[in-house]
Amino acid sequence: MSELSNRIPQNIGMQSQPDKAVLSPYSGFFVSLNVMHYHRHHRLTPQRAKVLIRVSIGMFLALLLLFLVVYTVILIYVDKHFNPPLLKSPNSYRKLKLKGRLAAAIGPKDVGYYEITNALLLLHDGAVGAKGDIFGENGHRKQVWNPSLYYTVNETVAQCRYQTLFRVLIISSPEHFEQRQAIRQTWCDPANFSQVPQHAWHCVFLIGQTMNNNHSSMLQSEKALHQDLLIGNYLDSYRNLTLKVIPGFTWSVNHCPCSYIVKTDDDCFVNAGLLYAFLLHHNPLARGLFVGNIVNDKSKLKVNRGPRNRWAVSHKDYPGKYYPPYASGMGYILSMDVAQQLVTESNFVQPIPVEDAYVGIVMSRLPVRLTDSKRFQLTQSGLSLCNYVYVFIVHEVASGEQHILLKKAQEAWLSCNQDSIVSRW
Repeated sequence: MSELSNRIPQNIGMQSQPDKAVLSPYSGFFVSLNVMHYHRHHRLTPQRAKVLIRVSIGMFLALLLLFLVVYTVILIYVDKHFNPPLLKSPNSYRKLKLKGRLAAAIGPKDVGYYEITNALLLLHDGAVGAKGDIFGENGHRKQVWNPSLYYTVNETVAQCRYQTLFRVLIISSPEHFEQRQAIRQTWCDPANFSQVPQHAWHCVFLIGQTMNNNHSSMLQSEKALHQDLLIGNYLDSYRNLTLKVIPGFTWSVNHCPCSYIVKTDDDCFVNAGLLYAFLLHHNPLARGLFVGNIVNDKSKLKVNRGPRNRWAVSHKDYPGKYYPPYASGMGYILSMDVAQQLVTESNFVQPIPVEDAYVGIVMSRLPVRLTDSKRFQLTQSGLSLCNYVYVFIVHEVASGEQHILLKKAQEAWLSCNQDSIVSRW
């Protein structure tokens, strides 16, 4: 037995030490068996490795699934609370929304080039109705474009925090820094008109993308400083005015509500103090209002088909020979309920590069009457001082003339007979 106990430690790489009283043959035998037992039960066998891999993969997939569920819930919450859907038309059965966000359509700056990409339009094989609506197999109207894709959804303007009577959407170009500054210093500031609250109205300039890097950088600085620019996702050009105006209305309706919306250009003077008093005390149409200098002349309503004319519209985009009556783009006013209807209905009307005519096309499909008013003047020529207690918008005003017309409006309110103030459109 002693020899056996001495050989076992040698076989496993251990030297027996019989001279030491503390190490008995039995204790050496016990140690060797214990080591062999440990290695036999704890080494990583192929079967154990497979089980470990399966458990690891399962845990990874479970964590990935949990992440996707949480991420989806967060996206749904953000989309619901910070990206409200387009208003639903009472005449439509469902809302069709384009997916994704499209960049600006960059192309030649030729006057005959229309920078709406084909990717922005839905191509359908459905039937075309009498009004040009496209219907699918189920008989529902189909959306042909989505104006909300042309501006950043989370775009914010500081003045939207306040409850204002009206907002002025001003068409401007990237390089018109001087015009915008002149407007900010004059009629856009309620402080320049007596007895008007601080936030009675505010202005937002609608601008597209520019290929001039210097202008682009300056615009970002201007936007950060004044917080009154809505820079859209389209190339800024004359032929893209529709892509500027309709998305501007869409943003205003969905993200910055007020009672009225005034649309004008940066070469116009808005007699904002007089307009505020009129809308607050005399306006007979708080709802259903669409008023401006209405174009009714048949010769001016005829569609231009010239191949290189800046107002040219193809037969495919608009097959009619004449446009319906529309308000001149120099300036018009809508009540919020009409703006909501305009925004909703425009989703179903093929855009054309003539902004004011396009608005007229959409309005012709709505139960809203266009109100013609001479308080929207195409030129300042011939206007006397006391005319400025009557006119609301004056066209063809240079940036250096904004201060002059503001002074006339201020003096007219003090000097002219208040009994001559007209209380109708």
